[in-house]
Amino acid sequence: MGRKLALLIATYAYEDEGLRQLTAPGHDAVALAEVLRDPDIAGFEVTILVNEPLHRVGAVLGEFFHDCRHDDLTLLYFTGHGLKDDEGRLHLATADTRRTNLAFTSLSAEQIDRAMSGCMSRQQVLILDCCYSGAFPAGWLAKGDADVHTLERFQGRGRTVLTASDATQYSFEGDHVSGSAARSVFTRHLVHGLREGTADLDDDGNITLDELYVYVHDKVVDEMPQQRPKRQDNVEGRIVIARNVNWAPPVHLGEEPTARASAPEQMPLLQVTPLSVPTPVPLVAGHMRWVFRTGGCVRSVPAVVDGVVYVGSDDGALYAIDATTGEERWRRMLNAEGVVRSTPIVNGAVVFTTADRSLYAVDARTGALRWERLLGSQATLTVGIVGSLVYVGASNGVYAYNAEDGQERWRNVGQGMTSYQWMVLTERLVIVGNTGNHVYGLPQADSGKKWSTRIPHRSVSGPSALSNDMSLLYVGNSRGELCCVGTSDGERIDEHGVTGKAICSAPTYVSGSTESPGTIYVGNDDGHLYALEDFSYERKWRFVTGAPVRTSPAVDDATVYFGSDDGIVYGVDVTTGLERWRFSSGGPVRSSPTVMHGLVYVGSDDKGLYALQATY
Repeated sequence: MGRKLALLIATYAYEDEGLRQLTAPGHDAVALAEVLRDPDIAGFEVTILVNEPLHRVGAVLGEFFHDCRHDDLTLLYFTGHGLKDDEGRLHLATADTRRTNLAFTSLSAEQIDRAMSGCMSRQQVLILDCCYSGAFPAGWLAKGDADVHTLERFQGRGRTVLTASDATQYSFEGDHVSGSAARSVFTRHLVHGLREGTADLDDDGNITLDELYVYVHDKVVDEMPQQRPKRQDNVEGRIVIARNVNWAPPVHLGEEPTARASAPEQMPLLQVTPLSVPTPVPLVAGHMRWVFRTGGCVRSVPAVVDGVVYVGSDDGALYAIDATTGEERWRRMLNAEGVVRSTPIVNGAVVFTTADRSLYAVDARTGALRWERLLGSQATLTVGIVGSLVYVGASNGVYAYNAEDGQERWRNVGQGMTSYQWMVLTERLVIVGNTGNHVYGLPQADSGKKWSTRIPHRSVSGPSALSNDMSLLYVGNSRGELCCVGTSDGERIDEHGVTGKAICSAPTYVSGSTESPGTIYVGNDDGHLYALEDFSYERKWRFVTGAPVRTSPAVDDATVYFGSDDGIVYGVDVTTGLERWRFSSGGPVRSSPTVMHGLVYVGSDDKGLYALQATY
C-alpha cells in the first residue's frame, strides 16, 4: 500500500500593493494540515508552506512530485489569490508575486500541470481555494472572459481537481481594484467534514473524495449561494481520503443490544441477562444471492417474468432459470454455431428472441420450440410486440409476424443502403437505426417511411431511451454525441457532446416531475457513467470506472445499476452519483442489468448470470 502525501501552500501576506488590498483567504490551512495529519482520521504525511516566496514554493513543489511512487496518494492544496494575465493564463500568487511581472514572480498553472504530469503517482488530488482576479496593467486590454476555466488547465489521467470557485471577483487598472469577494468558506467546511466525520454520506466509515466534494459543495452553496465549487476527475475507482472517527457499525436487524427488561428494584442492572436469540444473516447490497454458469459469455439482457429469468448465452442457448434459487428450468439450443445476445421478450406463454438470422418463439414453461422464421440476414438484438404481432428488424428490413403461429403479416424493406442495428416501438411506429447515418420512423402497418433523420457515426438506442409518453427518443453515437429525436416527425430537437469517445449502448431515460426535470443516464467508452439533466443536458454527476461502460443502466427509486468492462457491477446513488456498492465478476460486464423484486440480474463474460442483492 502506498503513502499518503500532502503539500499545503497558503499565502495570506503579499509584498504587492494591489494584492494587499484584496480580501484575504480564510486562515484555514493550518487546521486542514492538522486534520490530514491526524492518524485516526487521514494519516497523511503533511508539508505546509505559509507566506513563502516563489523560489521556496517552487523547490518544495518540485521535490514533492518528484519523490512519489506509483501507488502513492498525493494531495496538493493551494489557498491564496489566482491571477489571469493578459493572455488569459492562470498564475497562483506567492508572497513575492508582482502583478507587473507574473511570468517570473508567480507559480503558473502550466508549471503545476507539468509537475503533476511528470509524477509517478496515479492518484493525484489538487484542491484550489482561491479568489481570482485579472492582473492587467493600466492601458492594457483585458480579456472579456470572466471565468477562470480552472478545470481545463489541470486535466490529466489519475487526477482529481476540486476548486472553490471559477470566476474572477476582482480586476486591476494600475493599483486601483474593482470588484469584491466574500471570504471563502470552502476550506472551513472541508476541515469540518473530515474532523467530525459528517462527510461520510453513506455512513460506511470511510470518507471518499466524491463524498467530501458533495458534502462541501452543498455546505458552501447553502451558506454562500454566489460561490459555486466545481470538480473534475479522471481516476480509476474511488479514492478514500479519511476515516469517519465517529462511525460505529450499524446494529443489524435481529441483533439485540443489552436487554432493558423491567426488573425488581433490588436486582442490580448487571444481573439482567439478555435473551439469546439467533442472528439472521443480514441482506447486504451487492451481495451475490446466486450465480448460474452457462457455456459462454452472457451478454443478453435478462428478462424476468413470473419468477423465471430468461437469458441467452454465447454458447448458442436460451436459458430459463428460477429467479429465487438460480436453478435451471430448461435450456433450448438455438444457434449451435453462434451466440444468443438478444433481449428475450415474454408474451403470455411464449418467449420471443433472435439468434443470428432467425426469430424464435419458445414455450415459456417447457422450452419447446413453437416456431422459427428465417429472416435471410442478421436480426436485430431487440424484438417488439404490439397486440398480436411480433416485430423484428434485420439487415434488409423490418418484419411483423403473427405471435401465435409465426405467419408473416407485414414487411418494410429498402430504407437506406446499410443494415439495421436496433429497433424501438412506439404506439404506431417502428423506429430503426442503421450502421450508416440514419434513423427511420416506419408505420407499423404500411410500407415506406414516415420520416428519416440523419444521425452520423453509427447511432445506438433502445427501448430504455424512450420517454414515458413515447414522444422523445434519445440516441447516442460513436463520437460520444447524444441526440434527442421527436418520434412523431423525426425532428432532432437538440444535441449534446458527452465526450469525444463512443456511446456503445442505449441511454436510459427516467422521467422527472413538475418540480424537477428527468434524467438521462448514459455510459461511455471513456469509462464513465453520466447523469444528464433532461433538455439542458447539464451534467448532474459523472461516475468513473476502470474501463468502458457499454451497458444500458437500470434504475430504481434510489440507485442506478450498470456494468463495466472492468468486470464490476456498480450500484450508484441516483442523486449524488456516489457509489453505494460494487460486485466484481470474473470478466467484462456487457449485459445490461434487470432489477426485479430487490434483485439485480446481470450477465458477465465469465459465463455467469448473477443475482445480486439490489438494496440494503
